[in-house]
Amino acid sequence: MMGPDAGERDAEVGPGRMNAERERGSVGVRATAADAPRANEVSSTTPASQPPSAEDASTPTPPHPHTPTPSGGRESACVAQSEVRVRYVETDQMGFAHHSNYFAWFEIGRTDFIRALGTSYAQLERDGLRLAIAEASVRYLQAARYDDRLVVSTRLERVQSRSVTFAYEVERAEPEPRVRVATSTMKLIALDAHGSPRTLPPDFRRRLEAVVAPARP
Repeated sequence: MMGPDAGERDAEVGPGRMNAERERGSVGVRATAADAPRANEVSSTTPASQPPSAEDASTPTPPHPHTPTPSGGRESACVAQSEVRVRYVETDQMGFAHHSNYFAWFEIGRTDFIRALGTSYAQLERDGLRLAIAEASVRYLQAARYDDRLVVSTRLERVQSRSVTFAYEVERAEPEPRVRVATSTMKLIALDAHGSPRTLPPDFRRRLEAVVAPARP
């Protein structure tokens, strides 16, 4: 990645869910399994004077919102889901989320995806790998507004020796009804620490190839 994706303003607008690292502290992220039901965010507490019941002991503790959640099957393992809230600063004069912010949300989804592979983009950079955007296509379907809760689903569409192609889908979860807001595909090429093209590290490429999701219609 060369610089924040939010700076990409010249993406081609055209047709267009594994959890990973959250690299932007300014935007809240919740990573969940793609096909798992949402955890109840309102927790109950047992008074200190009462011992926990057998039912309480058998109830699993919900994961930290930034902790990757194990997924059940291949399809769910192929998709990383990240949640973001549209901030006021991300809206334009019309009250809509500015189109450039979607690239920052795609980056969140991408780094969440990589983290769920058992590594992080920060570690890849320390190992001498950079992933730079070479092609990007975004289709904006609905407007997102201030305080909307969005779910960014990220999947890996293609892996080659020197590049990877991600596909993204942004849905508005709140307020209801749930609607698809935008879709995108993005090709990134592998560079070394000096900015020259290189091949993907063999171990990283094997991890990627194991979770490539089929293209969706």
